[in-house]
Amino acid sequence: QMNSMVYSKFGCSHVMHGYKSKAHRKRPNRVADSSMLKVKFAPTAVLEDVQPIRSAAFHPRGELIAIGSNSKALRVCSCHMLSDSVQTLVREDGCQDLPVLFKRNRHHRGSVYTVAWNPTGNVIATGSNDKSVIVVGFDADNCISNSTDREFSFHKGTVRDIHFHDDTTMLSVGGGDNLLHLSDVEKGVELYAYSGHTA
Repeated sequence: QMNSMVYSKFGCSHVMHGYKSKAHRKRPNRVADSSMLKVKFAPTAVLEDVQPIRSAAFHPRGELIAIGSNSKALRVCSCHMLSDSVQTLVREDGCQDLPVLFKRNRHHRGSVYTVAWNPTGNVIATGSNDKSVIVVGFDADNCISNSTDREFSFHKGTVRDIHFHDDTTMLSVGGGDNLLHLSDVEKGVELYAYSGHTA
């Protein structure tokens, strides 16, 4: 069962995340119109988790991908899967294991439902069903966290989506309060809560 799909801005890489059930594996491929071109994806690299992978976001330069899952972990992986400089294990199915360059276990108290980079690529924000948003300063060249985390806890339900307007302004959406929250990640404050949704 696929939760969603994300492309890099260069159009050469994509990630589908979720999990497969037995029913999904047995279901034949179908298209609504036989005249439509069937698109086939050939996997080149794989990241597996004991729990479903919920979210993925490419770094603005396209070199890294941040991944969140139900195991509460945040991972940052290299997208240079085919580079000779990165040693990866080739699996029996011909795919390579996606190289994990940064991993933080128990990043949230719950599942990591969404992940986003700011436009410069030096901040990662994650949202969870623990009702929080965690913002991490990130050195993409060395793949290390380079600042103290900021946690935003104004949501009353699962944080399902995050977008950056610019490097410091973040928009986050929670399922429990029907509000869109605009925050300043540098100052660690909420700027505004937009209402209007009923669900």
